[in-house]
Amino acid sequence: MSANETPTPTREYRVLTRTFGCKVNQVDTAALMKGLSARGFVEVDRETDADVVVVNACTVTSSANKDARKLVSKAKQLNGDALVVLTGCLSDDGSSGQDKADLVLGNEAKGQIPERIAARLEGREPVLTAKGGGAFFGGGAVDFSSRSRAFIKVQDGCNMPCAYCVIPQVRGKSTSRAIEEILDDVRGVRAQGYNEIVITGVHMGKFGRDMDGRDRLIDLVRAILDETDVPRLRLSSVEPLEMTDALIDLMAGSDRICRHFHIPLQSGDDETLRRMRRPYRTAQYRDRVDAVIAAMPDALIGADVIVGFPGESEEAFLATYEFVRDVPVHHLHVFPFSVRPGTEAATMPDHIPPHVIKARGQRLRELGAQKWNDYVSRFVGRPMRALILRQLEDGRYEGLTRNYIPIVAEGSFVEGAEYSLTSRAKDGDFMRSRLVAVP
Repeated sequence: MSANETPTPTREYRVLTRTFGCKVNQVDTAALMKGLSARGFVEVDRETDADVVVVNACTVTSSANKDARKLVSKAKQLNGDALVVLTGCLSDDGSSGQDKADLVLGNEAKGQIPERIAARLEGREPVLTAKGGGAFFGGGAVDFSSRSRAFIKVQDGCNMPCAYCVIPQVRGKSTSRAIEEILDDVRGVRAQGYNEIVITGVHMGKFGRDMDGRDRLIDLVRAILDETDVPRLRLSSVEPLEMTDALIDLMAGSDRICRHFHIPLQSGDDETLRRMRRPYRTAQYRDRVDAVIAAMPDALIGADVIVGFPGESEEAFLATYEFVRDVPVHHLHVFPFSVRPGTEAATMPDHIPPHVIKARGQRLRELGAQKWNDYVSRFVGRPMRALILRQLEDGRYEGLTRNYIPIVAEGSFVEGAEYSLTSRAKDGDFMRSRLVAVP
């Protein structure tokens, strides 16, 4: 059998996939499932129905790490006959619990997983190409048939030396795809009927810099706008200093770009940012956020914040609280500091007690909820364009506006289509406000 052939299993196998972590991991899981489907595997929803369970794990936080290990153990308990495969960042970080999986394959081996699973079940040696068919995994127009939005991975890996982060160790250096390949993916998912495409990566602002240095994120965005007809283009996380004036001007000049930007903060205290080895300070962050709002006043800005970084004094936390309160950030992701083995922060002195981290996190989450409510309230009674995601059990529809506000739409709609709606009320609890809208 040649390396170019795809061996076909002798019978139909059933596979369950579970994904933890970021959008990049979700794209990787979809690519894994595409490879398994090509070999005749059928996706199922329960461990007890599966011949294979694939856990694509995250190790950014200790809670994500713990949840993934629990799922590996649960799969073995519920179905001792199933082949349990652990992949993703957890499989690369050397943590305990990996021995409970039958196969442990890291990010570099993701391209090999479909063939390795098929070979294991068939009792034969796997037929492998170098690195499973290429160094970049997760490209191609992967099938998001259960979604109304398509995610396209354009970059992987990270070169930043952030003191708390294990991602450069487990995903490697920044690697980009060719713009023409990405455009082919965009055209492919558009041909399937998707009206919103999200381009994602681990460190998107470094897109193209690992190749000839000329293809940058702004070049990719411009190419998608100029050479495809995607009506809704959304960007995932972009670092503050990489949100340049030129990129902001390009995005503000096109109504096809969704007015939603995730700009990581991590701390509102300059000394803490320095010890985190973040490459900006609060004045620079404020300048970039203000520039976005000046160009697109209704834009939603989200941010990550870490609480309890080693040495974070009460004064430093209060500086973060007040900074978040005062800048136009509307959607907050609060993460308690997690010790990740092998990182600089793991060996730093003055670790914060867990009860203090918990209390600080709760204060920030409450502030974030208030800012979210204030932002959503601005759009009550205003017209908006929303993508219909799915129908709810009560007959209404769930949707998403271009600036990332979830809505409940009343009326008759087609899933995956975009409609002009007017919000008439705010719904949901304090932490998760959404809008009720009608045509």
